[in-house]
Amino acid sequence: MHTSFTKCVLVLVAVIGTTSLVLAQRTTATFAGIVTDQSSAVLPGASVQLINEGTNAVTEKVTGETGEFLFDYVPVGTYTLKISLPGFRTYESRSIPLGAAQSIRRTYALEVGAITDNVTVTGEAPLVNTLSPEQRVGMDTLEVRTMPMINRDITSILNIGTGLTTRASAEGTAASKFRLNGLGSTAMAVTANGTDANGNPGSPTVSGYYGYTKINVMSSEAVGEMQVVKGVTPAEYGMAMGGQMSVITKSGTNSWHGSLFHRYEGSVLSARPQFLSRENNSVWNQFGGSLGGPLKTNKAFFFFAYEGYRQRGVVAMNASVPTQRFRDILTTSLPFKETQTWLKYYPPPNQPLTASDALLGIWIGPGAKSANDDHVDAKIDYLVGGGNLSMTLAASHPDLSVPVDLPTNPRIFTSKWRRMSVNYVLGRGPWTFSSRAGYNIARLWRVQDWWYQNDPNRAPLINGMRNIKYISYPGLTAVRGESHVRSRHPTYMAEQHVGYMRGTHAFKFGGMLYLPSGGNPDTDAGNVAYQTLTDVMNNTPSGISFDSGRADHTWRFVNFGFFAQDDWRVNRRLVLNLGVRYDRFGHFVAKALHPQNPYETIGVFNLDGFCGCPDFVWKGGLRPTDNPFNNDDFSMAPRFGFAYTLAPAILCCAAVTESTSRDMMPRLLKIGWDDPPRFQTTDPSAEWKPRSWGGSSRSIRKTCCCISPLFPISASAPSSTPT
Repeated sequence: MHTSFTKCVLVLVAVIGTTSLVLAQRTTATFAGIVTDQSSAVLPGASVQLINEGTNAVTEKVTGETGEFLFDYVPVGTYTLKISLPGFRTYESRSIPLGAAQSIRRTYALEVGAITDNVTVTGEAPLVNTLSPEQRVGMDTLEVRTMPMINRDITSILNIGTGLTTRASAEGTAASKFRLNGLGSTAMAVTANGTDANGNPGSPTVSGYYGYTKINVMSSEAVGEMQVVKGVTPAEYGMAMGGQMSVITKSGTNSWHGSLFHRYEGSVLSARPQFLSRENNSVWNQFGGSLGGPLKTNKAFFFFAYEGYRQRGVVAMNASVPTQRFRDILTTSLPFKETQTWLKYYPPPNQPLTASDALLGIWIGPGAKSANDDHVDAKIDYLVGGGNLSMTLAASHPDLSVPVDLPTNPRIFTSKWRRMSVNYVLGRGPWTFSSRAGYNIARLWRVQDWWYQNDPNRAPLINGMRNIKYISYPGLTAVRGESHVRSRHPTYMAEQHVGYMRGTHAFKFGGMLYLPSGGNPDTDAGNVAYQTLTDVMNNTPSGISFDSGRADHTWRFVNFGFFAQDDWRVNRRLVLNLGVRYDRFGHFVAKALHPQNPYETIGVFNLDGFCGCPDFVWKGGLRPTDNPFNNDDFSMAPRFGFAYTLAPAILCCAAVTESTSRDMMPRLLKIGWDDPPRFQTTDPSAEWKPRSWGGSSRSIRKTCCCISPLFPISASAPSSTPT
């Protein structure tokens, strides 16, 4: 056993040396405590068990000489805590909910008696952060399912009580972006089960690029918990200045559970668009379900969720189109096949003309719209080697066809999303190890129908660049033609954390690796512009546009870093959070996929040797495309925070952090309080002291202040006893 344990430690240490920084995002909880007797004297040697009520997985610790115990990297779930020591009654507390990024420290007083006697607590005070100053706002499964979500999209409730502000998504034209702590959207990380879940690695978004998705990050049917961590976070967090949003997939348990749902929205329930003369047929069906349970009792568990949608409808459109007179002039003046191809995209005007000789008229009518997706979330938990191995998978292929300028030239989105993660948590005595790796790709191809109109007589010099150019004229709705690809290459990440408990110190250190990658080739058909009718009749264009676009390519960054931190309990009331973080941010490197073609050169072309003079002169010439600018090789961020209990029911938190590069900004001291929690007790000396301070546990978490009970909870009262 000792040999295998040593090998395990060596392997994990080697992983730390070879991997570095990801979007450090805790998907687990920290649960700590002090065991005392009724006189508040600490009790070393007590056996402490934390039992997952869903899987019956048991983790055991023994209190040290200071009476301390620590369960680190605890998977999200509901737990039972058992504390036993010869000469004292066994303490048992049930239904303790632990969420992602939650940090708890409590004091537990044992009563003198036989170890076979049990003291069972069935209703505890709310668990709030008493260890560190970061602000955490979470929503569990029940909250997510009962809140009014738009189209069952979990991102539509993210701004409820979290401090997030939203830039609304415009379907097919703009993606959903969130801002946190006053910083831009790219300052917030988006993760699922601890690994990258951005919908667009080039400019991180919660939804897909251009907002073409309706199921973002995860189906609401699969959400076990959703949380936002902000403020001054411990050193283990990195790569996000504003904060981090994380979604955790539900887990299977020893009990079977499942669900089915169907949502309908259609023209029979909606009003007629004001610009259309009648209500057009539309239908939107969302459907799916979930199933979870044991693969092997107390050993292996699974969860599976499916959600799909089929939407068919119309978009009210208003376009400026050529009249029959203008069509005749164009056909006569530009007697080319390409002219006829272009004119086919314009419907005739259906509104009264402003003049009998008008060149342009108005067409108002519906444009067909459709959207589809089949989204799957799956998770397997396996208790192996004394630890918990968790594997998750998310897969979908959302598509959208939406008219943008003309009903005959829709913008079509076709995509394939794949996200996988593997997590393993292992505890051995005072040591705890947490390993994580992930893969994410949100491949998108966005194209408009005109882009397919190519010149059959010419071979392309650049892939996709033999398109027929459209004609532009003042006031005429354009027929655009663009092909755009996103996420040509997946993003990889890996992370290793190690925790160690010694006395009143809880140490953590680790390393992370984050390899954001992508590629966004783009080609545009371009146009031939005429400014006047005379120009058209003489075939004298005022300009011909050529957009070379971006050749097919991939790009990547290499980012990594390390951290070390110590949560030091100085005394019963004061916990200091001491940490330091080092991050290395690599430079952007683009790589052409067809380097043999000289017309498909790609790269960032940056000048070197800036002299610093007022004329902005560079003396070094162009830098190489594989090193367009310097890495940020030294980003150090010492972090300090504390949690101090001012009174038995009031706790004050504060933190300061400083960075030499692009990390967190200093934050201010925040203090708050809340109503004391209700409790059950059989202690006749206990006295309930109601106070009215207002607020709620959620608002306290938002202000980074924590509440502890006025009195220790020592026993459960009969159900008839008022609480």
